[in-house]
Amino acid sequence: MTDWLIHGKLPEGLVLGDECELRDPAETGAIVRCRRQDLETDEVREHLKSGKQVFQLGLIFEDRLGFVLGEDLTVRKLRFLDQVQDQLGETTAESAVAELDAVFALMTLELERLLAKLESWFGLPRPKDKA
Repeated sequence: MTDWLIHGKLPEGLVLGDECELRDPAETGAIVRCRRQDLETDEVREHLKSGKQVFQLGLIFEDRLGFVLGEDLTVRKLRFLDQVQDQLGETTAESAVAELDAVFALMTLELERLLAKLESWFGLPRPKDKA
């Protein structure tokens, strides 16, 4: 992820969000946290040039999901963006249960797409079902 931020070359479908955590890899090294920050500024690049590495990076997936990806590939602060919210608003279910099912199905499909991409970008297979 440090390379993504240094060179601005992210995998297809991803764009930088507006937050990150940079750390000096030394055991007691400095930590820089940016929120609501343009990550392509000289200020952020200077921290990277001084040797800090990305430990958390805010990303946007296909203008549909925003999240923060941790160094251990943990997805945090997941939020469904306007395109998904608009689709959720278009559901015309006959009951509250049917509406909940539709919302859950859409969110599940969006997460499945994200997890499949993370799997391909990082080459880490997901656990298989034990059946």
